[in-house]
Amino acid sequence: MPKVNTTIDVFSPLITYSPSNGWIPGNLTADPKGRLYQDGTFITTTVNGSTASFSFDGTGIWLFGAKRGNHGNYSVTLDGNTNTFSGTSDTDVLQTPLFGASNLSHGLHNIVLTNVPLSSSHDFTDLDYVWDSVYSA
Repeated sequence: MPKVNTTIDVFSPLITYSPSNGWIPGNLTADPKGRLYQDGTFITTTVNGSTASFSFDGTGIWLFGAKRGNHGNYSVTLDGNTNTFSGTSDTDVLQTPLFGASNLSHGLHNIVLTNVPLSSSHDFTDLDYVWDSVYSA
């Protein structure tokens, strides 16, 4: 069976952001590294507990974003199973996988990215794009 990969930009209506005013588009003027994100687009939050959720019918999912000095932790919940990760890095790493899962059962899945700030100086989480995968007949 061939595998089909789909890249979903952060401004796709397939991704739900909550609270909607808690996520803001990346500012390419204010952020000199903003153009290093895929297609120069990203969305960011500093709001504790803010979420980006996406439902997909596939066998794999990857969330891409950045790990930077002002980023904190984030959690990812896939089909009800939650794991927490560090988004902090001494050097900026962009277009990097924040989370990935493969070999999922073919069917409907739900993934939620949640901002978990460490402090007021390490409170950012951003999302660059989502990549999903499905094996088709």
